[in-house]
Amino acid sequence: MRRSFPSKVDLQALERQWYLRNLPFTENDFNGPEEGPDFEITVRDPKLIVTAVHAVKHSRPSQPSKPNDANTGGLAAVVAEEVGYSVAIVRRARGTDDANSTDDHPLKRALVEQLDVTTGATVIDLHGMSDATKFDVAVGIGVNSDESRMLALSLSKVFRAYGLVVDHDGSATGLRANRPGTMTRWAQGRGAVALQIEIARRCRSFLVPIDDRIRLLSALRESLLTTLP
Repeated sequence: MRRSFPSKVDLQALERQWYLRNLPFTENDFNGPEEGPDFEITVRDPKLIVTAVHAVKHSRPSQPSKPNDANTGGLAAVVAEEVGYSVAIVRRARGTDDANSTDDHPLKRALVEQLDVTTGATVIDLHGMSDATKFDVAVGIGVNSDESRMLALSLSKVFRAYGLVVDHDGSATGLRANRPGTMTRWAQGRGAVALQIEIARRCRSFLVPIDDRIRLLSALRESLLTTLP
């Protein structure tokens, strides 16, 4: 039986929670809090998972200094809670250990231990992209598994219904999430359905009108609700 959620939500209150929940990731010049764990995992449904692994500044061997994907940490936290997903967010990155570029990462090991990242699971990895393209959202489908491709089409349909311009498979933007080490490809390799959702800065910035953020919240919430059993 499909789980039911209230059709009406206070989106302005949800947007305010997004802002507040994102504040820890802005500490120390967007490097995240000095104290506490390097990442946080909140377990709800063990087979439905939202991640935000670039919520803070990070590095990888090929790119020694990468900015954070602004406001994706708070967005992941509030949307996952709203729709009943588990959530995993990087709070502080160390060295060149980027969770989206290597399969051997502490966050991924913890996800395997605490959640069920296997066949039947769904993983949605939130990222931020620049405003350089015409797209508001790019959906990376990883290694082109049929189930992931079908989910990408379903989510893209919802995004478009809210007036967002969508690259439905990452091919137009080149953001396909098919490199070895991405969260999407890693999860697909374990049998899960997985997608990378890249969101243009103009849709997630707290410097733009609130209506733009509420539109994104509404679209993301509804798209994730379509994945629920």
